Amino acid sequence: MSKTSGQAVDKPAASKRDAGAPFADVFTLMREAFSEAVVERALHFRTKVSKRVQSALETALRADVKVRGFRDASKATAEKLVGPVLMEIERGNGRLAGAMLRVWDESHGQLRTRVTEHLRKEAIAPAKPDYKANRFTATWLVDEWVSHREAVAKENHEFNEDEVALMLCLVAGRAPVPELREALTRIDSQLFRGWIIELLELPPEAPPWSDVDAFLSATSQIATTKAKEKVESQTDALRAALEALQGTYKDEAKYLGLDMRFWFTEVKTRLDLVPELLDVLRGLARELEAYRPIRPQGASLDEERRRAKERGEREAAIIGLAKDWETVTAKPAKPVAQVAEQRAAYKVSPAGSVARIDSMQAELRKLEEDYEDLARRHQLMVKEKDEANSARQLERTQLKETIANLEQELDQWRQAYKDDAEGESDEPEDAAAEAEEADAPSSLIDAIERAKKQFDGELLFALNGKSRTNIPFQKPQEVFDAFAWLATEFRQRRPSPGTSPDFNLSIKKACPGWFYKPNQTQTTMGMYRDWYRTDMQGKTYELSNHIGKGASFDPRSTIRIAFAWDEEKSQVVVGFVGPHQRNRQS
Repeated sequence: MSKTSGQAVDKPAASKRDAGAPFADVFTLMREAFSEAVVERALHFRTKVSKRVQSALETALRADVKVRGFRDASKATAEKLVGPVLMEIERGNGRLAGAMLRVWDESHGQLRTRVTEHLRKEAIAPAKPDYKANRFTATWLVDEWVSHREAVAKENHEFNEDEVALMLCLVAGRAPVPELREALTRIDSQLFRGWIIELLELPPEAPPWSDVDAFLSATSQIATTKAKEKVESQTDALRAALEALQGTYKDEAKYLGLDMRFWFTEVKTRLDLVPELLDVLRGLARELEAYRPIRPQGASLDEERRRAKERGEREAAIIGLAKDWETVTAKPAKPVAQVAEQRAAYKVSPAGSVARIDSMQAELRKLEEDYEDLARRHQLMVKEKDEANSARQLERTQLKETIANLEQELDQWRQAYKDDAEGESDEPEDAAAEAEEADAPSSLIDAIERAKKQFDGELLFALNGKSRTNIPFQKPQEVFDAFAWLATEFRQRRPSPGTSPDFNLSIKKACPGWFYKPNQTQTTMGMYRDWYRTDMQGKTYELSNHIGKGASFDPRSTIRIAFAWDEEKSQVVVGFVGPHQRNRQS
């Protein structure tokens, strides 16, 4: 375990810095909602802090963050910046994370004073984080950190525990590190868990400890080798993704002026860029797949109007992703081979390749200009032919009436379901409660089986390989109630046109303590596909929606249910049931 700065005075300065944790890593310890709140507060207060801190944040935003429509991201509004900033910090950008933390720190002057006073009472001297190295200078155990957090929060009710916890890190210059038993819960690999547990149980006098240095050296070399193999695998995936795009969407790419024939030649010596470029290609594949069915002209004027709007949005997104490719490949990076080796790998001369790229870029600019002109003419045509205002008004009125009728039917259905669940009984209330308790599911598996039978036409169970239905969740009746909510409230209101229901509020009312989240980041879903996808009858579903309860790693009180919506079958596809799904914070 790393020592604090006070315990390591005989070590060089570099070693003390290495004892801490990078700023970006500390964001992974925060709850998702709080990390978003930290960034939002920093962005709103960026003009009210000291010039030095304000300048550091503006420099980081300008250099590291891309916001569509802004050459200088520091000029964008806080609302437009929150998402790109969090994504960049998630990628490990320490400079940006540190700049955000400095602004957040200065915006909480009263909280800083209270935390400083507490630490001095505990004989812990304040210490600044190393903002040049973008990391904390020391560490402390989670239990110690939590103890201080609870003590400060108890005396200062105007601040929540998350705010106190972060300020403790900033004032003390320390980052929390989990104890071994907590760290073990973050390791999914049974192989690695087995090794660590076996080493933990090995007596300190055991002969194998004499080889520990050689063991650590060997594992480090293996990790380095595997990292290289991973890059090679990603490079192969990049080539395959490009070939698939060129083959599958040849007509769409040609229509939009996208010539991807030389994209791989441009980047195959830039292995450091492969993960970012893979994200760009995945985005292109999604946009082109959505663009293909709307590219032809609609069969009617109304259909064409709808398609035209979506078509324009998709085309702009595709061209934007092509520009993202150019932006990523323009980043400076060290080549992984000598110049002679690079030239030998080209199918054409480097000069010829540059000329082709310049030509392609000129064609792309011309296409963009033609597209903007075409979009203006199309908007004019729609405006000139738009004579259906009264008809649309009538449609809106009819739609409101339809929605009102649907909501009335839904309320009646809810009441019928509630009456059916509670039953009409003349027995005393205590006897009815005992009967209900006796009939409750006995386990998570029992709750799933009952839901399969009762909601056969509403729910489609297709659990993936990462599901764990044998966890000892203590309240299986709540799981069944959550399935009932999916089969009724969510399913009934999900396809209703013109509505935007608050499903998070809805499930909190139906299942106290539960929550609903409508999406996961594409980065997380791409990195951990096995957790966020499932297959059923030859069809693949992306499990971007989930409901759940609890926020710990204790399977007795924490559960997640991830699902998708099948438009054709009008069914909720349940693809994952178990503890936390894997993400970049776990």
